[in-house]
Amino acid sequence: DLRSHLGGVYSLADTEIPPSQPHYFRTGSYILYRTSEYEAIGQGGHWDVGDKRWAAYQVLENRSSGARFLFISPHLYIGATVAGDHKREAETRVMLQDAAAEANGLPIIYAGDYNSHAFRKPHIDGPGIVMSAAHVSDAFLVAQQLKNARDNSANQYLTKPPKFGDSIDHVYASPGIGVRTWKLIIHLHHGKFVGVIPSDHNPLVSDLYVPY
Repeated sequence: DLRSHLGGVYSLADTEIPPSQPHYFRTGSYILYRTSEYEAIGQGGHWDVGDKRWAAYQVLENRSSGARFLFISPHLYIGATVAGDHKREAETRVMLQDAAAEANGLPIIYAGDYNSHAFRKPHIDGPGIVMSAAHVSDAFLVAQQLKNARDNSANQYLTKPPKFGDSIDHVYASPGIGVRTWKLIIHLHHGKFVGVIPSDHNPLVSDLYVPY
């Protein structure tokens, strides 16, 4: 539905068995890519990272430059508890192991809902701890430009969304990938949403440079 509403310029990566086929299985994590600019290379798929959480993946190639990278879209454990922090930490470790095996040396971009943020106290940022130890950069921390960084990425369907700088959605980039921007897209009128709020998360956009 989302692909069609975006005008047919995006393709949906084949990362799971769709409902139109027998024995289908849905993870709730998907990857859309602009068809005119990227080509899916090989078979995509998904990993079980634990706690009934999933990470979808697909190798993409830029049609102009030939640059290839592995794109991963995770959705980690939900719950603002210390136990949840450690679950997300363990899930991230599994994802990194699977990613390294699948990438075979390619640059890796991770973008999804980690349900975790470094500034949320007293909890720990389990995914951030694991990513930092693996020298994988959080775009929020290294981008040359930030936009709407005070807005939470999860708006909780509140007409007046929270502004604690608490972004539980992240874009991470492996060494060698340049991170130019981190932008939270949120359109408010006098500090409030007007009309239907399309999602409980605001879109997060990063401009990245992949080596080739």
